[in-house]
Amino acid sequence: MHSLLGRQLKRFVSEQESLTPELRDFLTAVDEAYASFDNDRLLLERSLDLSSRELLEANQEIRDAAKRDLENSEKRLHDLIEHSSDVITILDEAGNFSYNSPSLHTVTGYTPEELAGRSVIEYLHPEDMQRVVEAIAGAAIDPEVPSIMEFRFLHKDGSWRMLESSGRSKIDANGLSIIVNSRDITERKAVEATSREHAELFARAFRASPAAMTIADRATGQYIDANDAFLRLTGFTREEVVGNRPSALGIWARAGDKARFAELLETEGSVSNLETSFRTQAGETAHTIISAEIIEFQGKTCILAIAHDITERKRAEETIEYLAYHDALTSLPNRALFKDRLAVALANGARRGEQVAVMFLDIDRFKVINDTLGHAAGDALLQLIGADLKCVVRDTDTVARIGGDEFTILLPGVEDPRALTASAERILQVARIPRKLFGHEVRPTVSIGVSCYPADGDDALNPHGQR
Repeated sequence: MHSLLGRQLKRFVSEQESLTPELRDFLTAVDEAYASFDNDRLLLERSLDLSSRELLEANQEIRDAAKRDLENSEKRLHDLIEHSSDVITILDEAGNFSYNSPSLHTVTGYTPEELAGRSVIEYLHPEDMQRVVEAIAGAAIDPEVPSIMEFRFLHKDGSWRMLESSGRSKIDANGLSIIVNSRDITERKAVEATSREHAELFARAFRASPAAMTIADRATGQYIDANDAFLRLTGFTREEVVGNRPSALGIWARAGDKARFAELLETEGSVSNLETSFRTQAGETAHTIISAEIIEFQGKTCILAIAHDITERKRAEETIEYLAYHDALTSLPNRALFKDRLAVALANGARRGEQVAVMFLDIDRFKVINDTLGHAAGDALLQLIGADLKCVVRDTDTVARIGGDEFTILLPGVEDPRALTASAERILQVARIPRKLFGHEVRPTVSIGVSCYPADGDDALNPHGQR
């Protein structure tokens, strides 16, 4: 366009005989402008040619990089499938194997080639077959819904392997196929079955145990469960126990037991044969030996406590200890307990500068009563005299039967020895009260002797006089 305009301008100039300076300057400027435009056009054409080549080269580089990435991704996917412990399987629409990853051999004993083209149904457990067939049919109907299930697969050695499989179908040029990822969970299932068996055994043992057992949340202290033996021991119902803390029920009869139990759990992680006392719902005390362990139960850290009721044993021990220091007939302290209390009284008397008195009382002609009225009458007389003697002495004094028809009375802290005469008179008076024994009136007579420490020395069991 500008070349034609240039020729027209030149023809116009040649037709003019003379040009004004202004017109000449204008024509010069136009000519320069067209020259500059031509230069710019040449530069632009070169630039466009260069940019096109660069774009083509860059596009090729992008294509090459994408191809490399795709090849690398495919290689990684292939390596992942080839080396995965899970079995990757592709089934066709009929349920036949069209591909199996190498791990198939590890899981089932078959090589991929052995199962190629075979139907998966041939290797399913009869009880699982219907579920798997329905899953394959469902995948064909709705490819977007993944199928996850567990089923048994026949191993080459004839055993059954439990597989956990997830599958999703896809449709391509080759038609419908189902991609399945399977994992061998046989061992896990065996462990779960064993765990269930152990849990069932524990539950049965927990319920049937003759020992009182509880499970408590360690964080909150609340009981999660208690067996029947615990309910029988404490008198509470299960509804009253579960969800409550021992403190809310007042289980601990002694605060020291609770503190010791908590200390052992904290420092040693367990408690072994700790002797404690429980308070029952009726307010009675039950003696127990308790052991405890920290366990995991229902997803929580818990305390399993086992308590054996030793209340009867404690009572028997207390009875044995009582009988060891008390007369079985009169329930008065016997010679052993009397000597023990005498030793304490003498030691206190020496330390405090106090006097200690001992009275020795003997029933006269007691053998005659036994021989004429019988031993039952003699025993009754001893019981009556023993009970009456306790009524006329101080709480700090001790009336003991040391054998046969002999009684001793320990009087510690005597301030005035002269008062012993009045005490002896009261004792003699009550001992000589007539008694009705099996229809016979008996008027017993007694002899009494008195020793006083320190005046008579420290062998106060040897009375120095009688009246």
